[in-house]
Amino acid sequence: MVTLGLLVSIILPVGAGFPWLVGLQRQRQPGNWGIAIGYGYLVGILAICAGLYLAGYANLPLNLLAAISLPLIIGVLGWARFGRTVATHLRHDLSAVRRTRIVLPRATTIVVTIAVALIVARFSTLAIDTLSRPLFAWEAVSAIAAKARVWWEFQRLVPFVGPAAMFDSANAYTSADPRSSALPSLLLVWNALAMGQWHEGGVGFSWWMLGVALAAAFYGHLRKVGCGVAYASVFTYALISLPLVDVHMSLSGVSQWPAAVGVGLAGCALLRALGGNTRDAWICATIAMLFALASLASTWPWLIIFALAAVISAYPRHANKLAIGAPLAVAIALLAWMQSPVKIAGLSLRVQLATDWTDAPESLLLLDNWHLLFVILLVVAVAGRRHMLTGPWKARTFVVAMAVGLMVVKGFLALQPWWLGGLRDFSYAGLQAAPVLMLWLAWLAREVAGSKSVEPSGEYESVRESSAKT
Repeated sequence: MVTLGLLVSIILPVGAGFPWLVGLQRQRQPGNWGIAIGYGYLVGILAICAGLYLAGYANLPLNLLAAISLPLIIGVLGWARFGRTVATHLRHDLSAVRRTRIVLPRATTIVVTIAVALIVARFSTLAIDTLSRPLFAWEAVSAIAAKARVWWEFQRLVPFVGPAAMFDSANAYTSADPRSSALPSLLLVWNALAMGQWHEGGVGFSWWMLGVALAAAFYGHLRKVGCGVAYASVFTYALISLPLVDVHMSLSGVSQWPAAVGVGLAGCALLRALGGNTRDAWICATIAMLFALASLASTWPWLIIFALAAVISAYPRHANKLAIGAPLAVAIALLAWMQSPVKIAGLSLRVQLATDWTDAPESLLLLDNWHLLFVILLVVAVAGRRHMLTGPWKARTFVVAMAVGLMVVKGFLALQPWWLGGLRDFSYAGLQAAPVLMLWLAWLAREVAGSKSVEPSGEYESVRESSAKT
């Protein structure tokens, strides 16, 4: 029953969003399937959680029917509208894959085989780890899983209060963070409903599937910008093998991982969208950013960064002024904010130096090879310093620079109640930025190496061109 439930928890959300994402990408291009799987899963999960939330808001039971109704409707409409398109694309693309494999160089085939084997091995071990290990007795249980277990048992969105108010509320449950977003808890409820029981490892299986969605979409983005199969496969493995990235796939119940997947996929889609003529990329970025905001409220700075990058791309004449002026204005505002608190919606917000800010830079050297990402990023930036500030690359580089700047801000400054600064928030900001940084450096490194930058024309490359690219 557990195995069947886990399959349902994967197939239903993917099936709900997949046809819409295939139909959205009207042109047949390498990478379409990865994009459709990754972002289609986010669409399905958002539909499931929205259905559960609406049922709870209407005081209806949080049962399997409430969870599957909305994604089923979306999926049926999608397959009715784009089912033939999916079948046609699948038939032609399988034929293209068979033809391409015949002419691929032997070295390329070996690299692809090894990279795919490593990816499969990584996800297999993470799946076993997720299913065999109970929820951690820290934030996952105290803030996220506590709500999910109560909502699952009572089939209602039972209200929660903070520890300070637990003795003043007779019929309320206590959570370490009662105001946290409901989506991570609803993900646990969804898996429990799909399995028909509360299985300590299985309820967090969506965390593992979010990692699969991230890898599939990341590979799709690399293929869409003109990278070959081997190149894209190697960088996909590099992404999922990063410290904190692979670890958080098995940390079920921790809201930072869904938020990081949402931010990462939104940023990757945005990097492509900034090149123009990519309506599907803008829609994908919107879907992923909605998922990030619904998972963790403190991801709002990313929305500002992405919006500023879009403005820079839309107004190239003022790009330099915006790229320099916006960060400068933020720095001045933070300095002024440190002098006096600001009240917003009843909350007193104060910016101050984090108590353990010295731990932030040290974490780059302590967390396995986490620092190597930034070393490689610096090397690629130096090698492509002229290229990365021309045309659409100026806006893309702005996103990367602001991502690193946000890591510095979250590591050295505290902005309660959103973040406390120090090692923890520095690492979480790096976790969220990792997919964007990886896509940027992989894309730029390819162009610096001499490959021609391609904005895909919409048709598959010929077999000879595909072989040359790999």
